[in-house]
Amino acid sequence: MNLRKPLFLAVLIVVATAPCISAASGADELTLAQVAKASKVYFRDSAELPRRMNVEMTFTDQSGRIRKHKTGKVDYDFHGYNSRSEHAQWNLHGSRSVMKAASATATATIVLTPVLSPETEKHATFTVTENAAANLISATIKWIEVCPPFKWTNTYYISTSICGSYEVQLQKDDFTLQHLAFDASSLPSSTDMDVFGAATILRYHVDADFQKVLLPGDPKPFLVPKLVTVTVDTDKGKIVMNSEYKLRKK
Repeated sequence: MNLRKPLFLAVLIVVATAPCISAASGADELTLAQVAKASKVYFRDSAELPRRMNVEMTFTDQSGRIRKHKTGKVDYDFHGYNSRSEHAQWNLHGSRSVMKAASATATATIVLTPVLSPETEKHATFTVTENAAANLISATIKWIEVCPPFKWTNTYYISTSICGSYEVQLQKDDFTLQHLAFDASSLPSSTDMDVFGAATILRYHVDADFQKVLLPGDPKPFLVPKLVTVTVDTDKGKIVMNSEYKLRKK
């Protein structure tokens, strides 16, 4: 996976188909640099642990009728992200029937990488709100410049460029990532899609929940994905792709 500023993804996925953050006391102390720091912890931890994805993919037409539904398991190994080269790489091994959906949800776990660039502060707005009851802080990051075109590919069920707005929820006491919501810009976009044929994509949305996991004998928790959902709304219907992440033995 290669990344290009600003908020641009040029996708190169390897696919094989086979049978410590300082505490803060308030929302006014949260900065874009703190979000970047929290993201670095997540990317570092994700590269440490092999996971299995329980993948579900559903195509639904405008009337609500299910046109295609598949489930399957895919092994996921994330090999890290290098902010200097803007390169991320992972491997997917598993059910061919859901491999495209697995690619889409795996890509969704790294859409936050552009916030690691110090240049983002010059090109995006950053606002913060606090939810005291839930002990959460939310940061909204919106790109303020013209985004590259959204170009759908049926190879991986993603766009070769993703640019848009983020809402990131972090734990208030230690700025640990809890949830990410992303909406792509440069839409609508006309394309050819599986099942729907010629269609216009109206919305591309990501929801990602994160979780802390403990390994036997290791007191430090690791932050990894928990549940990732990619929703693609079109004029012909909707695609919903879910991946639930579980740890697996190497």
